[in-house]
Amino acid sequence: MAHDRTGLVHFAVPLVLGGHPLGALVAGQVFDQYPEQLPLEQVARQLGLSPAPAWQVARLEHPVKRATLEVYADLLATLGQTFLQTRYHTILAAERRGQERTAEANEARARLLKQVLSAREEEQRRMARDLHDGIGQSLTSLLLGLRAAAEVPTFEEARARLGELRGITAALLDEVRRLARGLRPSVLDDLGLAAALERYAADYTQAHGIAVDVVAPDLALARLPAEVETALYRIAQEALTNVLKHAAAKAVSLVVRRELGGSSGVHLTVEDDGRGFDSDALLQAPGAGKGLGLVDIRERAALLNGSVTLESRPGSGTTVHVYIPLKEENHGEDSRPDR
Repeated sequence: MAHDRTGLVHFAVPLVLGGHPLGALVAGQVFDQYPEQLPLEQVARQLGLSPAPAWQVARLEHPVKRATLEVYADLLATLGQTFLQTRYHTILAAERRGQERTAEANEARARLLKQVLSAREEEQRRMARDLHDGIGQSLTSLLLGLRAAAEVPTFEEARARLGELRGITAALLDEVRRLARGLRPSVLDDLGLAAALERYAADYTQAHGIAVDVVAPDLALARLPAEVETALYRIAQEALTNVLKHAAAKAVSLVVRRELGGSSGVHLTVEDDGRGFDSDALLQAPGAGKGLGLVDIRERAALLNGSVTLESRPGSGTTVHVYIPLKEENHGEDSRPDR
């Protein structure tokens, strides 16, 4: 604490937190009204002196009482420590919130990784079943046919056997192509999402007898980013698989619509005319949507900051709405990866 001749008093208050000095709070206070001023002016007038010069002389000779300055110093120290404590607790609270958000993000990442691994295992099991039930049986039939053809006594019987084997081989080739398209359709990389969905819809209709109408006029203008095309293709696959397993539908409408402008994005709508269900009750139940593949659909959309909405009523079919936001810099064909 120090003062000068103009009445300005300087305060330097140490700031301490948890026993550790952090610095000092420096402030100044002008004391231009002394407690002794009024009686001093009265005495000056009684002696015929001007109050102002008498006051200035007294001011130089008689500084503010130390008790008064200590009061101000204590007040300043209290304010400084209070502010420091408040800021300290605010920082601690913000740090705790940050740690909590980090922990939540880590938990979500762990759950997602577990689900991804589970989905990969399920896909491998499905591939194993398809290889065993489809290609495995076809190869077994082909091997038995070759053995039988080698043992026939006449050329005509051998030709007949070879004709049968040619049919088995053609079916085997078709099965291999089907599995390859299921893993990663080349048409998705070469021609884009619309062509891939149309090809998948045609195969789906031929295999299961359910009509699928694909409408994607906006995708003819420009390709979507590769990760968006892949996600929407897999979501459409999952949605059509759900229709086959649960809906008992006769027809499905699959619409892809792209938004341009300030909030650019792409919408995928899959609507069937099946039996439907109570979507509100399903979504409120524990483990909502696991049996309908909704978890996989939502996870794929969430990875691209997208959203999924489900609408269904018993006897009124089911509609799945998916929205994926697009970054402006990812628009157009130049967003495709180099190959």
